[in-house]
Amino acid sequence: MFFTHNEMLGSIVGYISFGPFGAMYGKVIGKSIDNFFNSSQTLPRYLSKEVKNCRRNQASNININAAFFDSLFSVMGLILKSCLLSRKNELRQLQLIMDHMKLSSELRLDAINQFYNGQSSSFVMNSSLIELIKICGRRTNPIKIFVEILLQSVYKDGKYVNQGINKIKEISAFLNISTDEFEQTKSLVASYNEHLAKNKNSYKYELENAYNILGLEKGTNKSELRKKYKQLMNQHHPDKLTAKGFPKEFGVIATEKTQEIKNAYDLINKNLR
Repeated sequence: MFFTHNEMLGSIVGYISFGPFGAMYGKVIGKSIDNFFNSSQTLPRYLSKEVKNCRRNQASNININAAFFDSLFSVMGLILKSCLLSRKNELRQLQLIMDHMKLSSELRLDAINQFYNGQSSSFVMNSSLIELIKICGRRTNPIKIFVEILLQSVYKDGKYVNQGINKIKEISAFLNISTDEFEQTKSLVASYNEHLAKNKNSYKYELENAYNILGLEKGTNKSELRKKYKQLMNQHHPDKLTAKGFPKEFGVIATEKTQEIKNAYDLINKNLR
């Protein structure tokens, strides 16, 4: 069962603060908020209009939330199946993503269900992707975050699984992501993982990795650096994703990426002085 937007957020906050019982209490609070929005017909006309607008936005957010979440984990299931990993390693990759996103126990169950749904013979990937495209509309940043998380799921033991990369490349093309954008995103995810894995005592390594994170070549001037920095920060900013209806769990990865992007920018900018 998928919670409403307010029930889910209430459960997450409750679970983090007070554990399982807090999650139950948080869900009740979320439900009461939903009930408030659903009772707008009893409010004065000037308030009813505002609440109706909020309800429309809320419904849109719920659709985005559900479509993104379901597509992400079902497509991830299909991709990891194509990687020909053992069941143990498949679940390990899924676990890493869920841990990274700090999913609650309820959302983990939903993610696992969608993961197995994506591995079933009845799953039609293109239909799921078309639904995602319809929901996101002209907003390309959520699509790029979608691809980033899929790339993260096939990064194993310091390298990408080739079968997974080939599948995600096909998916990116279907989602109208250019080859250059895909390669840049692929490089960013790899650089991020290398940054976490290596003991970075070398300034030279740090600087080279910073250029890779931003997808820039050495010799870039300050104007190009600022332009690229603003572009990547706009793409990954967690507040903008949350405002567009995506749950805070997806913002966890975005927050980490924005910090990496900022650190890379500061290092290159300092070197250019």
